[in-house]
Amino acid sequence: MTTSASDKATWKDQPSDVKMSCEKVIHVGDSTSIGMFDVNQLHEGSVTAIDRYLDAGAAEVDTSVFGARATNQGFNGNGENYASAIESVQQLLAQGAADDDTCWGIATGVNDAVNADAARSYGYAPTGELEANIRKMLDLLEGYRVMWPTAATQCCVAQGCEGASRRSCLRLDKRGPRQPRLIPRRRQGRTTPPPATTSAASTSQPHWLTRSRRTSR
Repeated sequence: MTTSASDKATWKDQPSDVKMSCEKVIHVGDSTSIGMFDVNQLHEGSVTAIDRYLDAGAAEVDTSVFGARATNQGFNGNGENYASAIESVQQLLAQGAADDDTCWGIATGVNDAVNADAARSYGYAPTGELEANIRKMLDLLEGYRVMWPTAATQCCVAQGCEGASRRSCLRLDKRGPRQPRLIPRRRQGRTTPPPATTSAASTSQPHWLTRSRRTSR
């Protein structure tokens, strides 16, 4: 079942004690997420993504953020093998890191799109690869609430991959109506915190919101 725009709860219309219903947030990202968790890379006076998630109602935040990985492709660097986002989620699930009150922030997709464009330049045709990666991740997180922001960075534009990022966003937008617990969001800039209390909340479905059950953390 999908929820129409008119049925969606908006953050600004909620009482001040309404928070998102996620007791825990697990944020899985690539290099575009690194700056969101580092106060030294944020604008003066800004707060980190962890602070944003906590302010929105989470009691706990876990992160798995590193490097130039893609949703379904890791990389080798400095003598180490870095997991893809899907592999990281599989590891977290196997460790029992998530329960029914856990929400996931999946912040990958830019590298998927860039890799697909690079493959085309060598004569390969990665037809359906972007959507297949999204589908594999969402199948893995079946039953969980997922917010999936995709970054568009100045670095990306400079390298000519703006179109690739746009295609990644379009695949997420296409998948959204088929996945009621998915919120696909777009964000600009490498160091922009996730819209946990802003744009995502404005389009959240009611099961993302709850009256706060706690007065302190």
